[in-house]
Amino acid sequence: MRVHEWLSEIPWSKGIFDTLDINKTRSQLEKVLERILKFLAIFRVV
Repeated sequence: MRVHEWLSEIPWSKGIFDTLDINKTRSQLEKVLERILKFLAIFRVV
C-alpha cells in the first residue's frame, strides 16, 4: 500500500475531539493517579 492510498483511507471528517469524553478521561486519570500514590505510599513504608 502506498502512502497516498493509506492517507486517503483515513476518516478525515471525524476529529479526535468528536469521540473524546473529557469527564471520562479525567476520571480515568484520577484513578491512575490514586493507584500510583498508593504504590508510592506502600513503597515508602517498606
